[in-house]
Amino acid sequence: MQRHGTTDTTLVIARILRRDKTPAERKLWRALREFNAGGDVHFRQQAPIGHFIADFCEHTRKLIIEVDGGQHNEPENVRRDAERTAWLHSRGYRVIRFSNIDVFKNLESVIIAIQIATGILPAASSIVDASVPSPLAGEGQGGGEGAARDRTTGDRAS
Repeated sequence: MQRHGTTDTTLVIARILRRDKTPAERKLWRALREFNAGGDVHFRQQAPIGHFIADFCEHTRKLIIEVDGGQHNEPENVRRDAERTAWLHSRGYRVIRFSNIDVFKNLESVIIAIQIATGILPAASSIVDASVPSPLAGEGQGGGEGAARDRTTGDRAS
């Protein structure tokens, strides 16, 4: 047995998976390497944990990131993912999942979610600035230069 309860076989498979990343994993890994450059957060790719291999893991924070293709929506894979996640949770890991589509079409939001999960950014509820007042009744309802217009008449919408 090796570190994190892995076997030699799991380590060999992890090395192969590192070399043969999916396009979505490759794209996210490039972004995660910027986290690693900062020094405080260090993600590992295709990280063996027990007999599982996490796509990405930050061991200090016990955070696992999974990038899932469409095959993860098939019933048997949904069941396996749930069992795997339960096993990882039982060892203190948090697991967050993103679809390949999320990584390709909305990478910025994926990165923000990861920054929140790692503590680099505060959660949204803790960044509300109470010193900025809410708009008064009637404010922010149009009428200015950028006000909405009725498509048929060109008049400003009320």
